[in-house]
Amino acid sequence: MNSSKNGKDLLFLGPAAYLNHSCEANTKWERCGEDMWCALTVKHIKSGDEITANYGDHFFGTNNNECKCQSCNNKRHVSCN
Repeated sequence: MNSSKNGKDLLFLGPAAYLNHSCEANTKWERCGEDMWCALTVKHIKSGDEITANYGDHFFGTNNNECKCQSCNNKRHVSCN
């Protein structure tokens, strides 16, 4: 992931490494200290749901045009009908 504040690439280790990307994520990144970030929930997460975060607007190509997350796949499927 790339920091929008300073342009540096970020690497998440530990539990944060298990947050998958979604353009309609159920968490958002918040700064929790000088060198720490936390994923805060923005939508209800039921038991068994995937925990997701948005990796950024251009992580998967310009405007995420190459994104293959579930919400983008659903949008492409609907627009094909």
